Amino acid sequence: MRTRFSLAVAPLSLLASLASGQLRLPALISDHMVLQRNSSLLLWGWADPGQRITVQTSWGGIGTNQCDSKGSWTLAIATPEGSETAHTITIEGGNTITVRDVLIGEVWVCSGQSNMEWPLSAAKDAQKEIAAADAPQIRLINVANVTSLVPLDDVKGSWNVCTPQTAGSFSAVGYTFARELHAALKMPIGLIQSDWGGTPAESWTDRGSLADLGDFNQALKQVREAAKSQAATDPAAAERAWFASLHTFDEGEKTSPSWAAPEYDDSSWEAITVPGQWPAPLASFDGFVWLRTKFEVSAAAAAGGAHLELGPIDDCDTVYVNGKPVGGMMEDGKWNAPRKYEVPAAVLHGGTNVLAVRVLDTGGLGGLSAKPQDVLLRLADGSASIPLAGSSWKSKASTAMSKLPARPAQIPGPWTPTALYNGMIAPLSRYEVRGAIWYQGESNVGRAEQYQRLFPAMIDGWRRMWKEPRLPFYFVQIAPFGYQNDHGAAALLKEAQAITAAKTPYTAMAATIDIGNPTDIHPTNKRDVGHRLALQALNKTYNLTQFGCENPAYRSMKIEGNSIRLELANAKGLKSPGALEHFAIAGKDRAFVAATATIDGETIVVHSDKVTEPMAVRFAWGATDESHLVNGDGLPLTTFRTDVWPE
Repeated sequence: MRTRFSLAVAPLSLLASLASGQLRLPALISDHMVLQRNSSLLLWGWADPGQRITVQTSWGGIGTNQCDSKGSWTLAIATPEGSETAHTITIEGGNTITVRDVLIGEVWVCSGQSNMEWPLSAAKDAQKEIAAADAPQIRLINVANVTSLVPLDDVKGSWNVCTPQTAGSFSAVGYTFARELHAALKMPIGLIQSDWGGTPAESWTDRGSLADLGDFNQALKQVREAAKSQAATDPAAAERAWFASLHTFDEGEKTSPSWAAPEYDDSSWEAITVPGQWPAPLASFDGFVWLRTKFEVSAAAAAGGAHLELGPIDDCDTVYVNGKPVGGMMEDGKWNAPRKYEVPAAVLHGGTNVLAVRVLDTGGLGGLSAKPQDVLLRLADGSASIPLAGSSWKSKASTAMSKLPARPAQIPGPWTPTALYNGMIAPLSRYEVRGAIWYQGESNVGRAEQYQRLFPAMIDGWRRMWKEPRLPFYFVQIAPFGYQNDHGAAALLKEAQAITAAKTPYTAMAATIDIGNPTDIHPTNKRDVGHRLALQALNKTYNLTQFGCENPAYRSMKIEGNSIRLELANAKGLKSPGALEHFAIAGKDRAFVAATATIDGETIVVHSDKVTEPMAVRFAWGATDESHLVNGDGLPLTTFRTDVWPE
């Protein structure tokens, strides 16, 4: 859940108008794209002011228009029913551009934070999934991460045909969603991935919607003022310079010998298993953390050099072998990038070698997230791969973030309200889409009351942007995870998400209470998440009612003596593989105690001998609570409470 950021300092249409005047198209209109079927969609681009633009399509659509005074043009073109036939679009305006291999089908936007961003290559059963990803009727475009103080009109990215070579880097949730839609609908599917790890919902919300809420007025004022002065500053350069200077403040670099040196005595360091997220007490530490281990190489193998593979490191790293730097990523936004560094023969030697990794955790979680089998040293001569994962590593915290120089102000940064809407959603506004899927919420834990208003406002803002008040919007409820100092914050955020699904038309929620990982905020089972989102779309958007999509949900309660009977919706076939867990009951004192619960048809009866006059029930209110209580469609009952007592 790290953050990354890049900057856009002017609307791209303005940059285009300053260019040569050659006909130019946005990134979304390019080879291999998928257009929304049965629609009157817009094509657009830029050329010389006053230039006549002609568009002709291989399915028979044709139109002309003229560039306005700024060199912008748009044309509405009708699309037919979707098919597997590849089309072309020819656009003339001074020069000619032909867009090839265009499919017509269903287009969806995939957005949110890191769990939507999580690539197929890092998901459960990745090798099997990628090998089977030969799906030429599925097309993918990954929008580059860009923040902006004003709405932009273009993105960076390119459409790719889904193959085993391209699918691995795409959203695992999005890929599964597309695969299941394609299997059921028998038509092309286009996915626009626009997400950013560690980001809150307000970053994805338009200015007008945030202004209406009133919660972000000060931040919106800062954005407005920064937009006026941005041309005179270069925040990106300041950010790069900050990262480049940090090693001079690191305790491990200032000692003699340094902590990277092979002769340094690390016998007093703590043992740690690599890969993995930081264990306590490192789990709550932000700053530099050093890791060291040793490995053996024969003299003959060392003479050829090697390639070091460590997987993703959260957030930044510098890597040393025998005290010599061999690679590193000291920049923002690389928390999910696999580390692969060349180790020259001059650095290796026969016998024992020392590997040291200096990690900078800038906030939140930290550690190495690779699978153990992917942490290794590959000898360049191909004779062997040396495993490096395991418990032979030592660790020591160095300088804390609080003792490092202040980071340059990130205005706009990925947490800046409106910044991601401006840079990564607004540029999609002219592209016709069927709907959106969303996986986010972790970065708003602790602000559930606000999220209950903010999230629907964001959805409504997107619908206004696309001029479609019924735009389907299907989202994922956050999974069980042990947030620090939770005190019910995660449960309240889940409740806010459930309320949004219940009260906001044309939305639905996919629950993950049974497919998460309480010790990892990034569960690797993304296949079931994509599957449950696909069920919502197939049932609610495409009216294929054979796809059951409704979770069992609390409807009402009835006090029966010293028990409470819970009436549930969508509870046909209710079952559990074992005893029901995570039910709690309370009386007038509002003190909840663990309760026993039994299934009775489509209801649940909850009881505790400690509460003789029960008044309320809560289910799975703990941040890490999991449940496998499901209905006949295999969908789980998720977090709820019958009370409205203040938290």
